[in-house]
Amino acid sequence: KNDDIMYVTIHREDLGKKGKTTVYPDMPAYRQVVLCLWIFTVGLQILYGPSPACAQWLWLTAVLLEAARSDCRNGTIPMALVGRGLGGWPLVIGNIGWRPALCRAVEGAAALGLLLAVTVLGERLFKKRLLGGGDIRLVGLIGLWLGWRGCWLSVWAAAMLALAEGWFRKCRVVRWGPALAAGTLFYIVFFSNR
Repeated sequence: KNDDIMYVTIHREDLGKKGKTTVYPDMPAYRQVVLCLWIFTVGLQILYGPSPACAQWLWLTAVLLEAARSDCRNGTIPMALVGRGLGGWPLVIGNIGWRPALCRAVEGAAALGLLLAVTVLGERLFKKRLLGGGDIRLVGLIGLWLGWRGCWLSVWAAAMLALAEGWFRKCRVVRWGPALAAGTLFYIVFFSNR
């Protein structure tokens, strides 16, 4: 194994086949993820300056990148990461106030409920697991921070990225954690209120 590449183990049962496990390189190593976080931090500082909005987005970015790394490395998004994301939510309150933050939380919960219903319906129709529990918790966290518009735009961007990854890599199993993180970062940079 090379230090510059993280490896992900996919069980062939996940692909609908019986047999051994397959190991394939997935995303750049942790130090490259940290470099991306640093570049994104500089970009946020340029966009927002030293402000509560910058602190808010940096906290969420750190949690999302850690979730993407964990999903690539272990195939799971731990509940502790969602707890860290909730720990930074007072930054949202400090940035936009109590009422708008509470509205975002309710909107995010509604978006999460709709996504959960679509996931359950899709699993019954296709007889396959579509999203893991960690992915659904991560979408709930994104909805809490961004509200329903941000949540749905992030999920839509993540779906497009996941489809592109599956098509270019010609694989049937795609990790949603990195796609959700990238889709959310896309929303933060291009669509969030400044």
